[in-house]
Amino acid sequence: MKLLIQGAVAFLLAGTPVWAGLSWEKKVVALDAKPGEKVITIHYPFENKGSAPVTIEKVKPSCGCTTIKLDKTVYQPGEKGEVVAFFDVGKRKGTQNKKITVTTGDKEKETLIFTVELPEK
Repeated sequence: MKLLIQGAVAFLLAGTPVWAGLSWEKKVVALDAKPGEKVITIHYPFENKGSAPVTIEKVKPSCGCTTIKLDKTVYQPGEKGEVVAFFDVGKRKGTQNKKITVTTGDKEKETLIFTVELPEK
C-alpha cells in the first residue's frame, strides 16, 4: 500500500507543470506631463515569482511614439527586472492612452497601460 501511495505521489509531481510567471508591481500608470517635457519615461517593475526561468520574447508598444528598453530577456526565479517605456510627446496634446504588450516564451501575454495628460498649450 505504501508503495502504491508513493507511486501515485511521484506520478502527480511528475505531471505537475512548472509554474513560471512575471508578477508586475503595477500594470497601469497615469502621469501628468510638465509643460515643455519632450519625453515621458514610464517604469514597469516586475519579478519572476515562478519556479522556472521566464524569457521575454517580445515587447511591443501600440504606436511608434513609444520605445522600449529591456536590460535582458531571461529572468531566473526570484529575479527582478523592469520594462522602461519612453513616450515621445511630439506635438500631441490632451490625454494619451497607450498600451504595451509583453509576450513571454510560454506565449503568455501581458498588457501594460499608461495614460499621460499633456498640457493643451
